[in-house]
This record gives sequence, structure tokens and C-alpha cells, in this order.
Amino acid sequence: MTVVDPPYLLDFASCTFDFKPDWPEHVWEHFYQQIDEEFEHHRERAYVIHNLLWRRFGIFHTDLSPRNLYFGEDNDLPR
Repeated sequence: MTVVDPPYLLDFASCTFDFKPDWPEHVWEHFYQQIDEEFEHHRERAYVIHNLLWRRFGIFHTDLSPRNLYFGEDNDLPR
């Protein structure tokens, strides 16, 4: 077991590997709107981590929320 410091992901069950989901445009809009609403002032950090996972490792997290991406501080866990 390893102890890690925030930020960290808590759940990879909702990930795709090496491909993005083939969602219709309205689902993409809802996905990004949900990230904006749930992360509020951590929104930019959430997008940076989400994009880094995709571009560097080919991991696309389809359920990015404060339940799954923890920053520490005032990250409103759990939701």
C-alpha cells in the first residue's frame, strides 16, 4: 500500500482506454456542463487532469466528479 497526496483519482471503473466514447453532441455538452457545475472553482484543475490522462496515457474518464477526483482542501467529498 502506498500513501499519496492530493490530487488523486479514486475510481477508474468509468474509464475508456485508447478511445473516446462515441457520444452524440448533446451528451458531450451534458458531460462538460456537469464537470463545470460539480467542480465549480476546481473546474480548471479538473480539466487539466482530465486532458492529461487522455493525451499522455490514453485514459478517458467518463465519470469525472468530486467523488472520483479528489483535490484535498475543500473538495466537498463525498457527494
